[in-house]
Amino acid sequence: MKSKIFIIPMLLISMNCIAQSYTYDCKESKKTPGIWICSTDNIDLSNKCSIAFELYSQTDKTTALSFSTFIWDTTTDRLSNDSKKFIDIDKDKTISIKITLSNGEVLSSTQAIKGLLFNYDIGTQNLYSNKVTLSDGNERNAYSMNLLRNYDITNITVAGYSFPTPNFHSASTIEAMSKTLKEKTGDSGQYGGLLSSNSSITYYNKQGEFGFAGTYRSISPATSSSFKSLKEYIGKNACKNGTLTVSGRGIILKGSNDAIWVNTPNELADEINKRHNEGTTITDVNITENGNWVIIFGVNGSTRHGYPEGLNDACVKANSDRETIQSACFNDNGGYALVGNKTVYGDNPTIDFVNRAKDKFGTIRTVYITNTGKVACCENGVYFENIPKNVVEALFEVSFKPYFFKFTDNGLYLFTDGQSTYKYFM
Repeated sequence: MKSKIFIIPMLLISMNCIAQSYTYDCKESKKTPGIWICSTDNIDLSNKCSIAFELYSQTDKTTALSFSTFIWDTTTDRLSNDSKKFIDIDKDKTISIKITLSNGEVLSSTQAIKGLLFNYDIGTQNLYSNKVTLSDGNERNAYSMNLLRNYDITNITVAGYSFPTPNFHSASTIEAMSKTLKEKTGDSGQYGGLLSSNSSITYYNKQGEFGFAGTYRSISPATSSSFKSLKEYIGKNACKNGTLTVSGRGIILKGSNDAIWVNTPNELADEINKRHNEGTTITDVNITENGNWVIIFGVNGSTRHGYPEGLNDACVKANSDRETIQSACFNDNGGYALVGNKTVYGDNPTIDFVNRAKDKFGTIRTVYITNTGKVACCENGVYFENIPKNVVEALFEVSFKPYFFKFTDNGLYLFTDGQSTYKYFM
């Protein structure tokens, strides 16, 4: 026996609403103990309204998002005829729901029908991506929450019926709810699954212009630095490149060879002034925590201090082969990287990292390493290893593909497009 029913995906309730609307501690939705944040946006469908999102942190500090899809019995509803869409399904049939996001990714789930008038919740741990295969529910929860906080829902399909949501600003609402939950729980690491621990997952910035992937570590980022003058300079000018250290040494490069610096070694300051006065382009500059440094200028010129022998050999080789040097750096542990337009040089762990980055995102453009982390800016994305979590999270908000990516082991960072556009935390 088949019944005709009307399916209304209640995620549509905010499709024409830009404002974020939610309430803390919605008691009617406490299906499990914990802290709940519920949306209150709704539409009037014959006086039938519903919660769109329920974000909750359970007592075990597991954070997840659920959202409701309602099925209406056509024999009892009072909807106008021109708004009805009907489908025939068996009472106990399993139906599918697909959520299309603004980055083009699709999250899908299935649900068994248990009655004619019925409401079911879809938890983020039960959403499956069409781009990433994850077998663990916790991984799916983290990944799905990450997407839903950063990309708007553009379409919902229930049992094959499509409901476009072109004006549904879902990401901003979920993000606001997440922040409220963070404040209520006091737990900065459990408010919406910012990142999964699965290093094989590729994330994308909000515009979908580049991907990023790798491993990270959770830290308490620095709350202050000695870079006030650098920030003031950036605010009045553009920024092409630069370098920052935990120890308070920093340089900002603008244009061909303009620069400002803080606590920079005298020899390096003299080298920058020299290149500025002779009109030579400065491509890259980096300082280690111990105050050693390298500067790249012209096509393949370089000056360095306190460098590993491997970096010296790479500089000489790139110069003799007339390669264009795109970036060069080293750390205080003997690690180094030099990227030429034909060859990437480095110590063995760095080369292994570079090969993985190339396999993931294509041609290497620049590489930067610190005493504990590595990052490679590639043709199609950014690959990283053991860098601070807050630095990774910042990539979601970047509106350009990073060409230079500098960071410190205490969570400061500077991303630029290699020309003038930038994002920083210092």
